[in-house]
Amino acid sequence: HIFALVHDCKREDEGLDPEHGWRAAEFIRENQDGLFSFLDESQIDTLTLACELHSDGMTHTEPWIQSCWDADRLDLWRVEIEPDALFMSSEHAKSNNVIRQSRVLQTANPWRSELASIDQARAFERAG
Repeated sequence: HIFALVHDCKREDEGLDPEHGWRAAEFIRENQDGLFSFLDESQIDTLTLACELHSDGMTHTEPWIQSCWDADRLDLWRVEIEPDALFMSSEHAKSNNVIRQSRVLQTANPWRSELASIDQARAFERAG
């Protein structure tokens, strides 16, 4: 899923970085004739909208954007934030069972602790 690959590609900090989605959208637009040439104009528009607004706490009625935003929000456990059903777009993702299962999936992922260590090392390097 292309959104999963690019929506945080311009994140500068795992914490507060409110412009990262807009930077990702700009990156997509700058590369739409190269790296993203397999997408048509409508798909570029949808992808950039999804990236631009994915962390603004909004919901959406378009199913593709719903799945992008809901998946990203169900992944908030990675930064120790419990996902809130109020910010989910689809009825499925609003389910307490789905939210609980997303936590189980987070703890079952063997890469999470290694990725967290890399993020901590990068933050330390920037601070130093």
